[in-house]
Order: sequence, then C-alpha cells, then structure tokens
Amino acid sequence: MMRKWKFLLMTLYFSLILASCATTNPKLDDVYDQGMQAYQSGRYKEAVKHFKVFVQEKPNNPLNEVVLYYLAESYRNSGDSDRAMNVYMELINKHRSGFWVEQARKDLKHYAE
Repeated sequence: MMRKWKFLLMTLYFSLILASCATTNPKLDDVYDQGMQAYQSGRYKEAVKHFKVFVQEKPNNPLNEVVLYYLAESYRNSGDSDRAMNVYMELINKHRSGFWVEQARKDLKHYAE
C-alpha cells in the first residue's frame, strides 16, 4: 500500500515538473520587451511581429491591453491604417474601459475626421 502512494506522489511530482517546463518559454517572455524596443526605435514592422506573437501566445496576459495598443500604433506608424483601426477596435471590444482603451478611442476619432 505504501509503495502505491509513493508511486502516485512521485508521478504527480514529475507531472507537475514537466507541465511547468512545457509552459515556460523564455523567448516568449522577452517578446514584449523586444516589441517595445523595436517600436521605440522606429522599427514598426519588427514591432508588429513581436506584438502579434505576444497577443497570439498570451491572449489573457495582463499586458495584452498595452500590447494591443502598441500593435495598433505600430500598424499606424508603418502606414497600415486599416489594420491599425481593426486592432484599436479589438482593444476597445475586448477590454471595454481603461487608459489604453481611451487612448484607442481618441486615436480612432482622428481617423473619422
């Protein structure tokens, strides 16, 4: 009986370790920083790539709201206003309120003028 419990505990322990390894992606952890660095350096197309990866891989991350805003800004600054408007709308619809949502609403008004 004791062997069975040891086996079950060890199995659970190793399962947890493997699960944590499978969800940890050091490269993905740096995607936000790389996107912001590219954006701040004026490399908007590169920023788009990083921000898209972040949003796709971490859709429920608390930084998602910020990333969506800068994704829209990156599209706008690279001359793709249609995609920028779509991402602003996605941000507004997904998050409803907050600083970045208000910024997106203001930016959308500029397109309407």
